Amino acid sequence: MTETSVVIRSFNEADTIERVLDAVEAQAYSDFEVVLVDSGSTDGTLDVAAPRVDTVVEIDPRDFTFGYSLNVGCDAAEGRFLAFLSAHAIPTDEHWLGPMVENLRDDDVAMTYSKQRGVESTKLPEERHFEELFPDERTVQTPPDYFANNASSAIERSLWEQHQFDEYLTGLEDIEWAKHFMDRGYVVVYEPAACIYHIHDESWEQVFTRFEREAIAAREIGVRSPGDAVHEYARLPVDIVGDVLAAARRGELDGETLRNVLGFRYHQRRGAATGLRAEPELQENRYEFFYGGANEHVVVSEPGVASVEREPLPAVKPNDVLLAVTHVGVSDDDLALYHGRSPPVEPDTYPVTPGREYVGRVVDAGANVERVAEGEVVVGEATLHCETCEHCTNGDRGRCPDRQRLGLDVDGSYSHYLVVPSDHVHAVPSSLAHQTATLARPLATVLDGLERVGGLQNGQSSVAVLGGGLLGNLSARLLASEGSDVTVFEGRSTLREALPSSVHAEDAAADQLTAFDLVLETDGSTASLDAAVGSAAPRVVLLGAPYPDESLTADGGAALDRDVTVATVVDPSPSQYDAALDRLTGLRADGLTGQVLPFEEYERAWTVADRELRTVLAVNGR
Repeated sequence: MTETSVVIRSFNEADTIERVLDAVEAQAYSDFEVVLVDSGSTDGTLDVAAPRVDTVVEIDPRDFTFGYSLNVGCDAAEGRFLAFLSAHAIPTDEHWLGPMVENLRDDDVAMTYSKQRGVESTKLPEERHFEELFPDERTVQTPPDYFANNASSAIERSLWEQHQFDEYLTGLEDIEWAKHFMDRGYVVVYEPAACIYHIHDESWEQVFTRFEREAIAAREIGVRSPGDAVHEYARLPVDIVGDVLAAARRGELDGETLRNVLGFRYHQRRGAATGLRAEPELQENRYEFFYGGANEHVVVSEPGVASVEREPLPAVKPNDVLLAVTHVGVSDDDLALYHGRSPPVEPDTYPVTPGREYVGRVVDAGANVERVAEGEVVVGEATLHCETCEHCTNGDRGRCPDRQRLGLDVDGSYSHYLVVPSDHVHAVPSSLAHQTATLARPLATVLDGLERVGGLQNGQSSVAVLGGGLLGNLSARLLASEGSDVTVFEGRSTLREALPSSVHAEDAAADQLTAFDLVLETDGSTASLDAAVGSAAPRVVLLGAPYPDESLTADGGAALDRDVTVATVVDPSPSQYDAALDRLTGLRADGLTGQVLPFEEYERAWTVADRELRTVLAVNGR
């Protein structure tokens, strides 16, 4: 078995990869294999490297994080020891790997890392930065000296198996890993006998971003605090003076050197200060600092079994938007999924993430997105359609052959981040509370049904609403606000205490529906459906679909022998979402959003919602 695995991370490193591999192959210590983890290179890196390494692991560039790429490489490696090298870091001689491996033979050593120096093209301030971080003296580090650097380092595989690299940090995955074990009694060894040439060819913007993302990570790890931002600015004149004096001593002080000093130090210190002071909104956008990112979502693996799982951020295609979810309404579909009730849950649904009624902030938008912009708060539709088939273009989206229901057919919105097509989201008015906006889908369903049967007629229409749950309550509030005489006949669920005083409430429908101009069925039960279609009302709207029987015809109507207008709403149209958001700004929604609970208390939310109380989850409390 190979004793050591050298894991090299690459992305478009054609300019340096050959020199890196030459230097690795020339090592005096030779009991190693080479594993290359490539993040989607397009410049010929793999053409050069693949024939010369033992294993190539390719990852989608959208999945890249520093920790993720290392973990993938470690998983593919066979060695007892794991050495890490960036594909733009070149060992300076044949004694790079051996000294680090020797350090790991001490059971107290968790990690060792090497010295770093620049090359001829390295800017003077960057070279001095290397000298500050990587001196000539060997050091055995103990807390609170947690510094380490994975551009050139080594660890023991058995420790990695206990604690892998954090895949969700914007940087400093090496320091997080070192801190984990140092806090448990291990030490980290800085070994200057091993050395690399670290090549950084960055624009000033890239310098700023590097130090910003590292500062954000330092805050998350807990090794720095926002108060340290003042120190960054205080160091700026000290660094500049030190660089200028060093350049003068070396005889290199000229206009270009001075520009490099000012540019590097300004962007270094400002980037770090910005990251240290970053508000949570900035940290939400961590995916901007690398190709992939972090996401947590609730997964129901089987009826009654749910857990929070982590995964890379979903990919954003040209027509997609990435939402940072703020609030999720608990719907009947979520409860049915968790409890395994049917309809609408089928056995092959699992595992899946629930969530059909959600509000989020747009944090990234694909190249073709025009309807919404980054930073906007939106409501997303509960069902995704192709928007191109004849059913979608004719307004009958419920029959789209590619129809996918969030939280049932595909992962839903119980998630920190969610990707949806931009033509399936709708801007939330600034005056509307986020938790109230989660009512947009059920209200859109009501509005769509009313439109399908011609809307209200003759002003003071008499309306019977079957079912006192959320749909029934919203229907009653909407119609009463427009002057209708509304009676709610409570079915299997009720929010009676939330009904407005202008609405009548009865305990059963029976044969009391003959006098109404319009009947809205919202309960979804067989008895309620039979009462609605069996009434003498000239217009019937079926909102409680899917129903637990075969009473409906294939085209979504009802099997009736008399002349009556019946409409079944499967998926409300996009225009009705916009109309619902507009109506919600003036419609009293008190009592309908129930409790607002933290994302982590999703199981408690389901318990509360099972008691017929409307409940909203706040993701990250945003």
